[in-house]
Amino acid sequence: MALGLGRGSEANTPLGRAVIGGLLAGLVTTLFVVPALFSLVVKDYPKSPEEEELAPGTTDPMPDPEVP
Repeated sequence: MALGLGRGSEANTPLGRAVIGGLLAGLVTTLFVVPALFSLVVKDYPKSPEEEELAPGTTDPMPDPEVP
């Protein structure tokens, strides 16, 4: 449809190109723009009180107690 092959396809060619362009723009936006904006927003979001109490580099909120 976007190539305009065949008789009478002159009217459908712009529509086909618009559809392909919209699909490509949506694909790029979904795969690159939205995740980049999300990472910028989440990076500056305040941490929960539980996360602030953890030592740097620690991911376990309840470490095992040391056994003597």
